[in-house]
Amino acid sequence: MEIQSVKRLMKERGRTQRELAAYLGVDPAAITRLFAGKRRLRLDEAPRVAAFLGMPPPNFGGELNGGGGGAIASNVEMRATRGDGDPDAGARDLPVYGSAQGGSDGMTIDYEPIEWMRRPQALEGVVDAFAFYVVGDSMSPRFRHGERLLVHPRRPPRAGEDVLVILKDSEDCAAEPTAKRDAIVKTLVARTAAGVTLGQYNPHREFDVPAERIDSLLLIVGSYFYG
Repeated sequence: MEIQSVKRLMKERGRTQRELAAYLGVDPAAITRLFAGKRRLRLDEAPRVAAFLGMPPPNFGGELNGGGGGAIASNVEMRATRGDGDPDAGARDLPVYGSAQGGSDGMTIDYEPIEWMRRPQALEGVVDAFAFYVVGDSMSPRFRHGERLLVHPRRPPRAGEDVLVILKDSEDCAAEPTAKRDAIVKTLVARTAAGVTLGQYNPHREFDVPAERIDSLLLIVGSYFYG
């Protein structure tokens, strides 16, 4: 997806940079930098830019983010593969955990694998890496209900990156340990000694989670979607 083509189509359709920023859930300054060549389009953003412009989704290769074969454009930031072939290049040894709706916008992850997938290149050699199915639509359109997300548990997440937040069990549940854990999928806005500020898209809001409620904060490095 060439940025010049995006700019041309936006002009033809009468769409503004501010509208695109709102659709992607980013600051308008990020779109300004994108169009000035100072920022690359992230792999997960490209299909949403296409949808914003009423275009077919770009073809990224393999099954990653809905692609179906072909090369990754040079101006797209690669998140879940190195862009040098089949994203399912490794052995089928990556556990995929099931999940269920938990609360208004949370979820429950079951740490008993429901299936195993081939290890993507972004997770090669990463100890304790896993995938899971997201439920709910609080992160739509970035992540859709039923999308399979890839987790790198060893790399500390940075502000602006997507995270899986595993919450600590309540005192009532602590007496009866279980493989199921409450969790939320959000974007990390900020992190301090007091806790984290998280953001979501649907509806757009930011909120704080105190450190004493957090068991672990894990980086999401990519996604797969079938359907």
